[in-house]
Amino acid sequence: TAPERDFPGASAGLRLAAFREALIARSKVELLAGDPITGRHTDRKGRVIERKFAGTAAINGRAVDFGKWPLAESKWVRQPTKDSPLEIGDGPLRRTYHFDSWTITGDGGDSER
Repeated sequence: TAPERDFPGASAGLRLAAFREALIARSKVELLAGDPITGRHTDRKGRVIERKFAGTAAINGRAVDFGKWPLAESKWVRQPTKDSPLEIGDGPLRRTYHFDSWTITGDGGDSER
């Protein structure tokens, strides 16, 4: 994403068009031949993400260990690993999905199957 102010235009539509043009002009997706096949994405700022099929990954040439990355993490969703419960929240309402026991707990401690 990018701040709207980074793109010129007198209206939201013109700024969005400028953003689109920047993406098209400066970003690239490639499928590299070889064994194993490798995918590469270069973003509009020149950062490069490269991933070998079923293999290693790198961002700007530095190895990435996806095993240490959370499975899901945002303002509303959190799941550190595939073995962890999935927590979903919307302000005051929170639910936790326990996949190992197929139960769901909510804010009131209620449990559903």
